[in-house]
Amino acid sequence: MTLLIYFFAALNINLPFMFTLSALLKPCSGTEYRLLALLGLSVFITNSYLSFILLNVTEGQAFLLCLQPLAIYSIGPTVWLVVKHTLNADFRIQKPHALLYAPGALVSAGFFYTVMTGDLHPIMIPSPDSLGFYPFVLGFLYTIVFVSMAARMLLKRYQQDSQPSEGQSLRRIFLIACAGGLVVLLVSLAGLMFSNQLTIILPLMLTTLVLLGLFITDVRFPSLFQDIRDAIEKAPYRRTLLDQSVADEVGSRLTVLMEEEERFRTNDLTLARLAEEVGISTHQMSEYLNLHLGQGFARYLNGYRIRAAQKALREEPDKPVLDIALEVGFRSKSTFNSAFSTVTGTTPTAWRKQEQTPD
Repeated sequence: MTLLIYFFAALNINLPFMFTLSALLKPCSGTEYRLLALLGLSVFITNSYLSFILLNVTEGQAFLLCLQPLAIYSIGPTVWLVVKHTLNADFRIQKPHALLYAPGALVSAGFFYTVMTGDLHPIMIPSPDSLGFYPFVLGFLYTIVFVSMAARMLLKRYQQDSQPSEGQSLRRIFLIACAGGLVVLLVSLAGLMFSNQLTIILPLMLTTLVLLGLFITDVRFPSLFQDIRDAIEKAPYRRTLLDQSVADEVGSRLTVLMEEEERFRTNDLTLARLAEEVGISTHQMSEYLNLHLGQGFARYLNGYRIRAAQKALREEPDKPVLDIALEVGFRSKSTFNSAFSTVTGTTPTAWRKQEQTPD
């Protein structure tokens, strides 16, 4: 049982930590990715504190307790800003939006002061008779309001979709994630108000389920999250458009590299490497692909690879699918199948059979 608790606590600490790192390490880490990193960091702080309590670890609890208000008050505005910016191309995150994080910063500063003076006990979750109780309650309410607003925007956009699409599927997933987040917040708030021990266990369990669900979905269906990645990657370039003459030169050079020299067949081709061969910066290359071609680097590259693969599947019916996948630039059959299915809606083997079947 003890081993299970340690595993559970480690999972709840490491999942949001890895989420934070992945957002920070993106090649085009603009404001949106930094917000996602802040969201992951907020969940990491909250889960770490609850896990420390679950494991009866006293060292560091005072520090984590002081960071709790900042983390809790930050989750809602961060979710709202990310969703708002992703759904609305005209919305820009500006410096005044930093005021949304002011309540959490003020409450955390107050917590630091009361812990240092001994007025707030750092080990237990604040109870109704402690100084930290009402700031915690207000923090949950503050976050619930913003997450609800984000869910409402997602629901409205989802209902406006006239035809099923990857974007619609993505919005459905994020609606479910927002709903799961609201359940976690409501359960945490109820446990806090009624001094229930489930304040620790249930939020951790529910947070784990939401994060694991998103992680498994992203691994199992990587293309499903590509729409939001593309939308986020476009954001930093809304005010820094390439000069049209430069864009034309980039387009001409890319045509030579990809269509004549078939550089897409290089399995280790990266955005930075392609930009170097074109003679521009990585940022400019990403900007060109997102704004002028309307797609991120992965989709752009896979488009060429899939078209080349389709030609090979049609013209070389006896050639193994794996050999074709490696020839067009994929590193494995699984990644090839996933990318091929995203573009064509079927597997390479099924597509080849369809092509060979007489009309």
